[in-house]
Amino acid sequence: MSERATSLPISSPFKGLAAFDDSDVDAQFFFGRDWETEVVAANVLASRLTVLYGPSGVGKSSLLRAGVVRALRHSGDPPPAVAYFGTWAGAPLVGLEEAARAAVAESLGREPADAPGDLTDRLAAWSAELGAELCLLIDQLEELFLYHPAKKGAGGFVDLLPELVLRPGLRVNVLLGVRDDALAQLDVFKERIPGLFMNSLRLDYLDRDAGREAILGPLARYAEIAGAER
Repeated sequence: MSERATSLPISSPFKGLAAFDDSDVDAQFFFGRDWETEVVAANVLASRLTVLYGPSGVGKSSLLRAGVVRALRHSGDPPPAVAYFGTWAGAPLVGLEEAARAAVAESLGREPADAPGDLTDRLAAWSAELGAELCLLIDQLEELFLYHPAKKGAGGFVDLLPELVLRPGLRVNVLLGVRDDALAQLDVFKERIPGLFMNSLRLDYLDRDAGREAILGPLARYAEIAGAER
């Protein structure tokens, strides 16, 4: 049995209700979103701010983690560092900084140098050290406002985002992933970020052909790997 095969699911090629992760195993079973992965990744690379929205359960997190994160890491020369962040219950700026530092360290193959200043200053220093863009995929933004009310600054994020998007020369590109029923909560940024929704993408449910691929693709891949184990 190969080392690759032993790491794969034993009982089923499907994730069920769980979201796909950014892992080699999950990526092998993620089907049906090739076009959306390409479009979202291209927008993230081309724009300082992208807003990705869609209904609850449409698969935004799976698309980002199993599709877009991996596509971005294999784009460009040198490729960007890519950080995914979507856990808002704690201190959001601390968590976002940890995710960004880990992404840069992975790209560099070592820890980035310490940098003075605020979080935006450190991100600027790390992207300069990397010599490439730092892409922040900030997901489940509706939970930010659940845990950190906007009127109190949303844990510092209300001040941070305009800095990330508008500071001249900053090599940081941001994607915001949010449910469509929570889009109005982003109005807190409208006065400080002109053209907030200028680069917006809607993620819809899978159509018939893509749904078929999402079912049959994992089955075929699982059978292929199971056959290789014999």
